[in-house]
Order: sequence, then structure tokens, then C-alpha cells
Amino acid sequence: MIIDKNHTAFFSGLDLENFSFSLEDKTDIEYTKLFISIEAAIKNSRHVGYSTFLCSMSRGFDLVCAQAVLKIRQEQNDIKLICVLPYKNHSYAGEWGRIHKAVRNAADGEVITSSKDDFTRDCYHFRDLFMLKNSSRIICYWDGQQANTSHIVHMAEKQGLSIYNLRWLVCSF
Repeated sequence: MIIDKNHTAFFSGLDLENFSFSLEDKTDIEYTKLFISIEAAIKNSRHVGYSTFLCSMSRGFDLVCAQAVLKIRQEQNDIKLICVLPYKNHSYAGEWGRIHKAVRNAADGEVITSSKDDFTRDCYHFRDLFMLKNSSRIICYWDGQQANTSHIVHMAEKQGLSIYNLRWLVCSF
């Protein structure tokens, strides 16, 4: 699979537990605001030339972004979603497992960044490096605190990637 870095963006954001509202309640007004902001970020990115979106398949922000790409793809079939899995058997239980499977099945492709079938100590690090190396924009939701997102945003900054932080742009009604 060939990925054109100059036309590729990836998602990184807070884990499920770090949001002040539920990402599982799609009727929650805060979830709706976030989803609208994600859609706007994807459409804006598409408008300026980004046609491929990489998703780390993490519970929370990243999988919500993948769902938004798939929704937009129904209207604009010129965008692609690529799942970037840290290992072959990566998944979740329950509702997030269902979402993970649906996104994986609907994606335009997938990359598995570890040769191992299961978790290893550094598998997430290699996944993140792959996304950084193959993208020129990060669409993130970062509050300046959470360590994992902080690390990837700082690495993106060092590498000169365009940073689109939705934490400060979430729509208000």
C-alpha cells in the first residue's frame, strides 16, 4: 500500500476515560459538538488536499474520528481511511469492540506495525512512529495534559507536521 505523506493526516486524542463527557452516549450534546468539529476538521483537511486518513484504532477520540471519515466518505468517495494497528489481534470487548470491528471492515486498508500477533511493550510506539512518518497533518484532541497524546503532538511538532487541535476548536452552540 502506497501512502502519500503530503496528502495524509492521522488522528490522535484523549483516551476514552479522559473526556469530561461520555463518548458512548451519542445523544450527549458534548459528544455532538465533538463529532461536528471532527467532521469539520476532516472536511477542511480534504479541502486543502488531504485525502487519506490514518486511524490508530484506539478507543475514544481516534475511533470516533474513523466513524466520521466513514460517514463523510458516503458523500465524498475520494477520501480513504487506513487502520493502523499496533499488532494483529488488536481489539476491544463490548461496544468499542463492535465499533473497532466495523471500522476495520469498512476501511480502505490496514497496516499492522508489529510482526507479533499480540501486545508487546513497544508496539504502540512503533504504530505512532508509522503514523508520524507517513503523514503531514495531525488532527488531535489534546488538553495539554494527557501523556500519550502529549508525546505524539510534540513529536509531530518537531517534525513540522500541521497540527489541528480540536480541543480549542470544538463548536459551541
